[in-house]
Amino acid sequence: MKTIDQNEWVTDLVKDDYRIAKVLSRHGINYCCGGRHSLKLACEARGLNVENIVAEMDSMRRTICVSPATRFDVWPLDFLIDYIINIHHEFLRMHLEQIGDSLSGFVEGHKNHLGGLVELEDAFKSLNKRLWLHIAHEEEMIFPYIKKLFRAYSNGEPYASMFVRTLRKPIEDVMTENEQIGHDLQRIRELTRDFQLPEKACASHRVALMSLQELDGDLVQHIHLENNILFPGAIAMEHELSQSVDGWVATDTNHPSR
Repeated sequence: MKTIDQNEWVTDLVKDDYRIAKVLSRHGINYCCGGRHSLKLACEARGLNVENIVAEMDSMRRTICVSPATRFDVWPLDFLIDYIINIHHEFLRMHLEQIGDSLSGFVEGHKNHLGGLVELEDAFKSLNKRLWLHIAHEEEMIFPYIKKLFRAYSNGEPYASMFVRTLRKPIEDVMTENEQIGHDLQRIRELTRDFQLPEKACASHRVALMSLQELDGDLVQHIHLENNILFPGAIAMEHELSQSVDGWVATDTNHPSR
């Protein structure tokens, strides 16, 4: 990573890496058009230790990448669910509020001379509301059910057959939710022209768009893991168990003692 220069203007630091805006906001340091002062002076004015602030910024700048060769499709479904919760749901919990705040601040200060910002904020609010409902639905209903089904199926438990014919409709509902999330993301891409920054974009403009782009990238993988791997895998288990139950019922019905 590029070393943070304490004597560089706050606005320029944010333009180099939008992620440090989260640290600045947390400590009440203005990084937009009024941030034309050095990081060192901004910290001194607020009684902050500049070394500690730089350390916080460095922690935000670390990029952790998942290898494109990762075989999510061979992971056990219960492990995949834990991954989705601890990586993708946690990302949403950590960042949705901050993204909304940065976008609202940017829109409020620039909506009079930049078109489409009100529509962009409305699109994000729609997505934001949908995502919180999505998290609750999955973690309270769908994921616990799939885990129970997977463990019973994997262990060959006789009660596994009791789970069949009950999950497909809820899963289809969640997949429909994911489609709506995709529509909201597409609307945000259209309004931001695929997150393109104007040549003279201010720091708050950069933070708002880059934060939305980071959210977009995370949600694309999130939805892929659910719609293309997790949910089809759960439905396939139900289908297999359903067939075994149908066969048992047919055999039992024709039993000589009947």
